[in-house]
Amino acid sequence: MSRDLSWAKHMTLDEYYLRLEAYALQQEDKRRAIHEQAWANQVVKNTKGEGDNVKPLFQTFDQFYDSEKARNEIRSTFEQNYKPVENKPAVRKKTAGELRIARMIKYEEMMKNKKG
Repeated sequence: MSRDLSWAKHMTLDEYYLRLEAYALQQEDKRRAIHEQAWANQVVKNTKGEGDNVKPLFQTFDQFYDSEKARNEIRSTFEQNYKPVENKPAVRKKTAGELRIARMIKYEEMMKNKKG
C-alpha cells in the first residue's frame, strides 16, 4: 500500500465523513467477531446451575453482545437524521398462568398422541 496521501487533499468533507463512518463500521464488525469468539468460549465455560441443571449463562449471542445497538450508535454519530432500526420483535414474557396453560395443552396433546 502506498503511503502517498495526496488523494486526501482532493476529498470533500462529506466523502471524508463517509469514509470515517465506513471505517467505524468495519471496526464494529471486528469487535463483533471478537465477541462471537468470546461468546463461544463462554458457552463452554460459564454456566449457571449445578449437576443436571447446568445451563449457559447467556442463552443467545444477542444477550451477550448487542451488535445492532453498537451499529446504531455509530450511524447516529455520522448521520444527522438517522433513526435506529430495531429488527428484533418485542418479546413479552409469559405470565406464570400462561405458562401453566401452555404446559397443560401440550400435556393433553401428548396424552392424546399416546392413546391414539
